[in-house]
Amino acid sequence: MKSPVTNTVSSALGVDRESTLMLRADEYVARARPWPGEPGTVQLVTVEQSAPPTEVVARWVEELREAGVQRIRTGALGPSVRPPYLECGFTVRQELALLAHELIGVRASVVPCESLLLQRGRRADLVALSIVDRRAFGPLWAMDVAGIADACNATPHHRLRVAFEGAEIVGFAVSGRAGRNSYLQRLAVDPSHQGKGIGRALTQDALRWARRHRCTGMLVNTHVENETALGLYRSLGFEELAYRLMVLERGLR
Repeated sequence: MKSPVTNTVSSALGVDRESTLMLRADEYVARARPWPGEPGTVQLVTVEQSAPPTEVVARWVEELREAGVQRIRTGALGPSVRPPYLECGFTVRQELALLAHELIGVRASVVPCESLLLQRGRRADLVALSIVDRRAFGPLWAMDVAGIADACNATPHHRLRVAFEGAEIVGFAVSGRAGRNSYLQRLAVDPSHQGKGIGRALTQDALRWARRHRCTGMLVNTHVENETALGLYRSLGFEELAYRLMVLERGLR
């Protein structure tokens, strides 16, 4: 087992993430990045979606403890990936509903008003997008600039769409493609502009993009108690799957 190595990880969007720890054990690799706004907490995400066994997770926990980490929080994990973490003392912090769309009967995106414009996101927009994301999700679950870049780079191909009302950024969506599969990675609308159809327009735009590239389905997840988001996705043809994703965490004090 190698010790964690501090790396600067660069993304296609040009975002540098200082203080990221890369953890390696045989063929298993994970990234531990500081959790925004919560000193001492890191998000542990495996690279290439590999599922490490219990002994690897246990060693990573000890290495992060030695590195001074106080709390570890995972990404959203499916049922087949969770057992090694639960065996190492992780508990459920957040439960997420997983919904799927078959991309059949996808309708054209309807811009709800003349003042709303959807356009391609740029690197220069990332700071403004992170502010919108924090307003939409709150400080604990918000994505910072590096987190949005991670969402864009999670798949081989991505689409970053930004919603403008006049000159103001009021929302954005990150979609991704891997083979014939597609994902709505992030959807955020400024609370002061919610209820205007912005989230619907961004989601329809993502569905059309996936359909245009001949994807066979799209997945999205959201908190099980986020009735607004669940209602939006269901109204657009998403159906909730039988199993859920979970974010796990463990304190190291």
